[in-house]
Amino acid sequence: NLVNEKAGRAKTPQGRIRAIFDGSFEAVSAKEPFFQVLLDFCGQATKDKEIKDITARLYAKYRRLTQKILEDGMRQGVFRKVDIEEVSTAIVGTVIGISFQYMLDEGAFSLPKVQKICEELILNYLANPNRSLSPDFQTTPRGNRA
Repeated sequence: NLVNEKAGRAKTPQGRIRAIFDGSFEAVSAKEPFFQVLLDFCGQATKDKEIKDITARLYAKYRRLTQKILEDGMRQGVFRKVDIEEVSTAIVGTVIGISFQYMLDEGAFSLPKVQKICEELILNYLANPNRSLSPDFQTTPRGNRA
């Protein structure tokens, strides 16, 4: 999928975090069916245990992907030590929550501007205060990346 492709091309943990937001928000703005299906599944998951289990496994898969990026960033010293389970949950929840909002009320906000805010919030939170920021840390709105 788009998130995995973008994350695979990114050269740094910071770039891979941005790729999560970039790939997800690009997919939702292009109206790819993934988020529409996920939103439908989430609605059904409150009533159907099988769908709830499928949805939970999907969320767990995305948390694991994010956890690997966080572990890599901590190992490289570019991210400070964090609880990877909690931070990955926050990242996945942010991406999915904003994606759902955009699907349901597309005109309410600028997705590229919100993406930039999300990236800055997460990357500032993760930044190792004992290490100077690399040029790759700088964020730019979706679609304006080299």
